[in-house]
Amino acid sequence: MKVNSVTLSVFVHETEDEGKIDSSLRSFFSPYLGDLTPTTSKVEGHFGDSLVIYKYYWKGKGAKEVFHYLITSLPDLDRAALRKSLNAHIQGSKLHFRLDKQIMVLHRRVRLSQGDDVIKVVVSFSAFNSKELEEVLSGGSS
Repeated sequence: MKVNSVTLSVFVHETEDEGKIDSSLRSFFSPYLGDLTPTTSKVEGHFGDSLVIYKYYWKGKGAKEVFHYLITSLPDLDRAALRKSLNAHIQGSKLHFRLDKQIMVLHRRVRLSQGDDVIKVVVSFSAFNSKELEEVLSGGSS
């Protein structure tokens, strides 16, 4: 299964410690950052509050490594849940899922989340094959 790219997006609210969130992400993904610097943009939220959006983007070999790291870092139950609901997470040749931002910040771990306070992950494949992805989520090779 060829992974083209992995994009992580996280919204940081003005009431949150931007440095702590950035530090948590950098710590968790440190083996895969190299010279990678996230892009940031400031936007206005629904209630007029200020938000900063951090985006991390990997492509090629780095994307494959980050995808494998994310999948193997998920707890077994989360991988099973993702595998079971795979159709709801696939759009074209892209896999979309959300990670709990607070678990990342507080514990430097990844957990799936359906909430709003999340790290959004989009994995783009060159040729999507659901059977191969199910195998990867089951603990097979990628």
